[in-house]
Amino acid sequence: MKYKYDAEMRGIADCPPADVFAPNQIAYRFVFKTSGSESFVANANDTIRFPDGVPCIAHALSFFETADCAKEFFLELRERVKLIGKKLGDHLAEVELKATDGVRTKANAAGHFSFFEFENFSPVSEVIESLDNV
Repeated sequence: MKYKYDAEMRGIADCPPADVFAPNQIAYRFVFKTSGSESFVANANDTIRFPDGVPCIAHALSFFETADCAKEFFLELRERVKLIGKKLGDHLAEVELKATDGVRTKANAAGHFSFFEFENFSPVSEVIESLDNV
């Protein structure tokens, strides 16, 4: 299968990393209330954030293993960046990830993982909670 950002990723060594694997799970992601396609865009086009070149991980979507992990991360981030919900999304969604959708990295200690989507990825998601009152 081809990755959504296949052409861009080919120019980056070890992208995606060798230890990625196919998911079959429900995962959690920050989204905007409508949870449309604008909630599923990688950071690769953020030239301000990556002035020295785009790293591999910027071609992946951020997800969390559990809703609690996502909310805890959001709270910690919001302490440093008050309006982070306007950039990342102000709601939390459950997203079904299947092996035919892409590959993911192993989760870190905070429950966060990166998902490298295939070009045919069409997320099935359901907004489960507003993060305004978290």
